[in-house]
Amino acid sequence: MGKESGRVRRMGKSDRATMVGFLALVFWSMMFGFVRLTSQGFGILLGGALIYTLGAISLFIVLRPSRPSAYSLKYFLVSGGLFVFYEVAISASIGLAASSTQTVELSMVNYLWPSLTVLLNSTAMRGARGFARALPGAAVATVGVMLAIGGDAGLDAGVVAADISSNPLPFALTLAAAFAWASYSVVTPRITNGKDATPYFMIGVAAVFWVMFATSGAPVPQSMPSIGSILALLAAMGSIAAGYACWNHGLLFGNVSRMALASYAAPFLSVVASSIILGLALPGLFWAGVAFVVAGSLLNLLMGKRAESHEKA
Repeated sequence: MGKESGRVRRMGKSDRATMVGFLALVFWSMMFGFVRLTSQGFGILLGGALIYTLGAISLFIVLRPSRPSAYSLKYFLVSGGLFVFYEVAISASIGLAASSTQTVELSMVNYLWPSLTVLLNSTAMRGARGFARALPGAAVATVGVMLAIGGDAGLDAGVVAADISSNPLPFALTLAAAFAWASYSVVTPRITNGKDATPYFMIGVAAVFWVMFATSGAPVPQSMPSIGSILALLAAMGSIAAGYACWNHGLLFGNVSRMALASYAAPFLSVVASSIILGLALPGLFWAGVAFVVAGSLLNLLMGKRAESHEKA
């Protein structure tokens, strides 16, 4: 009886930790909208510097990481470099978006990372055969992004090309960031040794933004920012920092497989949250694009599980 009750308690704790991990997806879904509002109030560089400075402070308080000497140099340089690039590129791309609608389009490009993660991981583990199995899901997700960017015109290549060519830099940054986060997700588990240095990585992101702000000649606000801008800053910081804190808790104490499955709902959650925060009404084909991205990610998950079952057999 005692052993059974202890097992139930452990299972309950694991389930609660998994639910906390799920919350990370909700917090991260709000990031694009709140970062956009923060950039409008403080500017791209100053806004990013403030978001990640406050985020780093909050993560140090919540996560209480080990001293830097406890982590390997390879982990700091490789994983830290990819993390910093991802966060800087995403924040910069959001600030450079030509409109709130384009911000939501960028969130769709960003959420190619689950499919890209499966694609890179399958290639790393199984070579050309793994790449071939993961490619269909990645292709379906890419079609979804094209649908989302095309808007009412759907898969009209000319419309998609015109939308991107009118403001190519944020799209290029977001796509590069998606590849960076996919690479981070594949590489980090192999070199982390079970330790999480996210608070230190957040300091690196903040430092990059402060250096860019100091050397860019960007103006310092001459008046007190509006209450709305300050609230957006706090919300952006909170959504990013809370997301990492919840995800870390889930990874350490919850069911990672369930969290990975839930992450495929992230594109839908992000679009819903961004459209509400930015006050947008999105066309039906945009939502069709969201469905394609989720479907492509799920297809990758299914192919990956099938490959694992064949290998075990």
